[in-house]
Amino acid sequence: MRFHLCLQRNNLKSNGMINILMTLISRNHGRMKMNLLRLRLVEEADYKSTIELFSKKGDNKTFDNFIPKFESDFVEYVELISHKLRPYENGKIALGRRRVLRRGQED
Repeated sequence: MRFHLCLQRNNLKSNGMINILMTLISRNHGRMKMNLLRLRLVEEADYKSTIELFSKKGDNKTFDNFIPKFESDFVEYVELISHKLRPYENGKIALGRRRVLRRGQED
C-alpha cells in the first residue's frame, strides 16, 4: 500500500487530497489493529474452552499441575521432575551442582 501511495503522491499533492487520504488511512489502521486484537482474543478463548471441553481429565499429570499427597505420589512426582531435568543433565551447571551435592553428603 505504501508503494502505491508513493506512486500517486505527486498527483494527490496537486489536488490537496494527501492530508485527507492520510487521515483516512490512519483511522482505518487503528480500527484494523482493534479488530485483529479482538479476533486474537476470541481465538484464544475458543482454544482454551476447546481444551477444557475435550481434554482427558486426570490423565495429564505434569510437573506443574501435580500435587503429591502419599508416598507413591512423591515417587511419581520425582519421576516428573527427573523428566523435566533430563535435557540438562550433561550441562556444566548440572555437573557443578552434583559436585556440591556430593560434598554436602560427605560432610
